[in-house]
Parts: sequence; C-alpha cells; structure tokens
Amino acid sequence: MSNSLRKIEYYGICFWDCGVEYEDSGKLLELIESLNDSYIYDDEKSKKFWRLDSKILKGNVFKLIFKSGKYNHSPNYISRLNGNERTSDKDLNEGECEKTHLVIDISSSSLIIESRKSGISAFNVIKYINSFCKTNSLDFPMIKAIKDLNNDFLENLDSLTRVQSVELFVEKSILGSEYMNLTEPTEESQEEVTITIKAQRKKTLGLTQIKEKFKKIGLQGEKTKRIRVRGRDEDNINVLLDSLNQYKVEWINVRLNGDGTVNSNSFFEKINELI
Repeated sequence: MSNSLRKIEYYGICFWDCGVEYEDSGKLLELIESLNDSYIYDDEKSKKFWRLDSKILKGNVFKLIFKSGKYNHSPNYISRLNGNERTSDKDLNEGECEKTHLVIDISSSSLIIESRKSGISAFNVIKYINSFCKTNSLDFPMIKAIKDLNNDFLENLDSLTRVQSVELFVEKSILGSEYMNLTEPTEESQEEVTITIKAQRKKTLGLTQIKEKFKKIGLQGEKTKRIRVRGRDEDNINVLLDSLNQYKVEWINVRLNGDGTVNSNSFFEKINELI
C-alpha cells in the first residue's frame, strides 16, 4: 500500500433555533444516532448526490463515511498510454463513487472532516442532516457548522496601531440586492466582489466591527467570505492580514487502498491521535 497526505478541516457544531445558537451534547448524540443510510440528498444545482454509508460510535466519537457522486456527466474514457478513447458505459443517473471520512466528537460538539474537492464538505453534511430530519419529520432544531479559526488573525489585528483599509470579499449576489441595487449578477461576473473601506488620511478604522465580521465567516448564510486588512504595527511597518489563511487545517499521512482511495481504518486511526 502507498501513502498520501490528506487535508482535514475543523468545525464546531451548534443547534440553531429561533435565531439562537447553542450547543447540546445530549441532543447532538440523539440526532446523529437517528441517521441511517436510507436517505439520499440530491443537489440538482450541482448535479451531485450524497448519502451516509456507515456510522460507528466509539466512546463519545462517531466515525462516519459518506459516499457521493456527480451525475448527468458521462464523457468518453481516454487512455493515458496511447490517447485512445472509448465510449463510457456510465448511466447519466450514476456518478463515480467518492468517499468522504469525518468524525463528530459529541463531548465537544466538534467535527473533523477530510477535505476533498471530489468529495463533500462539512456544509454538505449539515445540509444532509437538516434535510434528513425534515424529510423524516424528526423533532430536532436545525444545526450549523462553524469553521474553527486560528487565533493568529485576531491576535495580529490587535497588534496594529492603525488600520488603513479593509477589503470585504462578498458573494456577487449582493450586487443585485436591495442593499446595493447596482446590477444583476451574471455568469460573466466573478463569484465574489470586493468592497473596500479606507480610513481618512492619518486616521484608523475601528477594530470591533472587523472582529465581529471575521467571526461570522464560515457561518451559513454569511455573505462575506474573506477579509483583508492593511495597517501598520507599533514599529510603523506595513502589515497585510488575510483571513483566507486563518482556518484551522492540518495534514495527515494515510494509507491508500489498491484503487487509490483512502484506507478508512488508517484515516480514523490518524484522527484518533488528534482528538
């Protein structure tokens, strides 16, 4: 077996009811225990579906594997040896099976997930769980995933003596909103637009609003996806802070199966060393 480095991301899980966010380990345990592999979430927009494949509880930790596939896409196969093509026999309702591994620690209401473009994200998992509860008429509040953040951004922000400008990278849908009413977003416009706020000469912008906006990044429904701050530190040196580099991520070395997929036992063994 060969080995490969895999990226993992950290999240917190909270319930959301009537605008109030809170953690409840007992309720989270009941919620995850109620999940089964009979439900398939179909996202027609992305032409992707996913389902829970397996779930094991050991102590306070759930080990889960989701399987997903991208459908309505069946191009020819092409050989890396000679470039020859052959017709795919894949049905348009089928997708290549991709596994995504994750763990949920009930005691800390936290989630660690394997980060893969071809797999599913933590927010896809949350969509699945909320949709599962709604479809099966289960009496649970909605849940949210919140990205765990390194403290570096906030600590470095506090070290600035002057904030000269702030750039907010927001979803392009805000262009046509009642708030902006500038133009309707089109396929030609970028996925994100940038709003720049500059301080008056030799003045500084306040930190409180910047910190609050930073803490909301990663929350479902939040339009701001990234913040970039330019300022000066106590030595009057120019400093550039970017929230894009502040999410808590790590890399683990896992074994691969013969078909190139991650060995599940190896993945969960590595995660156990971290929690």
